[in-house]
Amino acid sequence: MQQQPVGPLSLVTCCGTLPNVHTTHRIMLSGLSWAATGLLLVSLPSGWSLAFDSTYAWCQYHCSEFALAHPRNCSTCQQDDGMSSEGRRRHLEAAATSKASLNLSNASLNLIACDAHHLHVNMTTKGVGFHSFWTQFQQATDHILDSPTSLFLQGCDLFNLASLPSIDVAMAMGNATMALPVLVQLQRSHHEHECVEAIQSIASTATVVSRSNGIDHGRTVVLVHATLDQQVAMSSLACVDDQVLPLPPLFKFSPLARSLHAMYSTASPAVHIALVDGASSSGVLASLNAGLKSTTGIHNLVTFDDDGLLGVPPLTNFKTWATAIALACSHPLVDYVTRTSIMETFDLPLSSYTRSSDYSSDQISSIVGIDNAHKHGILGHGVVVGISDSGLYMDHDQFDQPSPREFGTINPHARKVVLYEPMADRVDQSKSVTCGHGSHVSGILAGSSWSQLHPDVGVAPQAKIAFTDIGSQNASCANNRALECPVKLTTPLTAAALMDKQVQAGAKIFSYSWGTQKDDYSRQAQNLDEYLFNHPEILVVIAAGNGGDDGVRTISSPAGAKNVITVGASLTSADSLLAKFRCPRVYNPQSVASFSSQGPTSDGRMKPDLVAPGEVLWSAKSEAPGSTAKTSDVCPLQGTSQATPVVAGMAVLIYEWLRDGWWHEGVYDISVGMTYIPASLIKALLVHSSNGLVRRLDHNKVHQACDARTSVPLHYPDMSQGTRL
Repeated sequence: MQQQPVGPLSLVTCCGTLPNVHTTHRIMLSGLSWAATGLLLVSLPSGWSLAFDSTYAWCQYHCSEFALAHPRNCSTCQQDDGMSSEGRRRHLEAAATSKASLNLSNASLNLIACDAHHLHVNMTTKGVGFHSFWTQFQQATDHILDSPTSLFLQGCDLFNLASLPSIDVAMAMGNATMALPVLVQLQRSHHEHECVEAIQSIASTATVVSRSNGIDHGRTVVLVHATLDQQVAMSSLACVDDQVLPLPPLFKFSPLARSLHAMYSTASPAVHIALVDGASSSGVLASLNAGLKSTTGIHNLVTFDDDGLLGVPPLTNFKTWATAIALACSHPLVDYVTRTSIMETFDLPLSSYTRSSDYSSDQISSIVGIDNAHKHGILGHGVVVGISDSGLYMDHDQFDQPSPREFGTINPHARKVVLYEPMADRVDQSKSVTCGHGSHVSGILAGSSWSQLHPDVGVAPQAKIAFTDIGSQNASCANNRALECPVKLTTPLTAAALMDKQVQAGAKIFSYSWGTQKDDYSRQAQNLDEYLFNHPEILVVIAAGNGGDDGVRTISSPAGAKNVITVGASLTSADSLLAKFRCPRVYNPQSVASFSSQGPTSDGRMKPDLVAPGEVLWSAKSEAPGSTAKTSDVCPLQGTSQATPVVAGMAVLIYEWLRDGWWHEGVYDISVGMTYIPASLIKALLVHSSNGLVRRLDHNKVHQACDARTSVPLHYPDMSQGTRL
């Protein structure tokens, strides 16, 4: 069931982005001012401003055919030093008519040129579409790797790369201990795997990016991060063909090309620039901006975001953006570039709903079959689950316990929460102050009443929780019911840093109800795949995302990872849906929710793996951050966020069923219990015990009556439900 992870093995968190990145800013010339340094400044979000060295540079950025938003006064661009009167007149005429030209024809750039392959992105006055670019990019890289000639790659360049200034990287080249990304081409043979092992013995971070047939077609190329001494050692291997090559700019562009495949944007997307280990971020920042200033007349295109990560903010000139990306990819100390994304929880807003008499376990038990397990006493006894989320309200009856709060320490004897790791803080936050996401999903998975005066809401009520708090809010809006205050999720740079302490607390099953929308196989997903490949006993269940109304190829990351269970959302119990909608024709448990993200992944794999009820589930309601009031209140949320802990809870029950020998004769028999339970076995049992659904709801238009709702027939396995419910 597990697969060898592919691609470079480093993780990028997708949480460091500038606010309001989807807003198009129309900036008037009258709003410009000269700074004391003589730079022309334009205000942008988060206190960041573009700094132009001349009015001509300003005009080139705002008024050319590649500008996605045009100020109304392009025709009034002021005189630029060094331009002749005739040249200035032609420039101003072009600026004044550029918007009209865009209305007549699409502007486009060949972002990459590979011999006969030209990869272009079309622009209109409405924005930039990247939908077909990933497919074109794959075709170009396949063309390179399958070429019968030697792998020198001079036939492929990023946009305008030859005309860009060179970068002084003497400091990097002189550091023999810095591991830089290189490509190693192997001689074609039946024993290439032995050569890969030899390379891995020299530099452990080796990843195969293409394979030959071992006879007469294709080439095996390995991506390695290696020091100069390691590069020399690899070059001396008899099985290595030609020289060890620095990673070409085109390959550094690959994560960005993949992450853009589902985008249509009114501004070029914000980009994160990842550096090799040991590189000076301030030094790279200075060298990139120096090169870009000489090309664009802008001093600060590359900047640090709010989290201190290097990147390029959203820009309204696509050519300027492409120039910045090309120069970044050509920098030897840049490892790769990718889209900067916001990590978010996958719950959806709800209108007001009447309090249901059903808890989450009541709504889903008959659909997914947990009632039979519960009748036999299989409740998750002694199984620890790892949950990382916005926070956990530990004074709720479903999580309360007599022992002290386990902040930063492990207490395996605690009733419910054996660990609360406060990576962000120690409270659960919500956009609406109460009903925090972390408490809600934790309740669905493992909630059980401490007072025993209320029903258990959890699918696996006797399971214990090792919790990591990754959520925080801006103090300026937190706890203000008059404002919607976003919860920011921040994860460490590696899966190990996120999960290891929970593993120490005994967690073997993890539930993640968050990710980055429509970026299915980010570096975070790759790193998680590597971690799970090396820890085959750990199972991670991840929400597919709520982008399904936008169509196919909308799986989030890290849900696109290969070695996880990716969960979509189906509807809930027939009774609760009938009471809510009075529309049994389409609203029934045999339907996939319209919002549930759809596959395939950008590399063609089927996702999600399965679906579970995620429509309006009632679970533990947190109080305001800082409160210590005891409560047993519940609240409704919906989304693939809610479906994910349902599947994780079922995985817990299967784990207990295998561990305690129920699998043998249908009775508790520890003598035949399994002491080692691979995650792939639990995944296989979940997948092959599921049932197919028959329809998927179409997107619900505003004020659409029940009899107008439509659905699409399904035939499993498919890209809506994977291998079923």
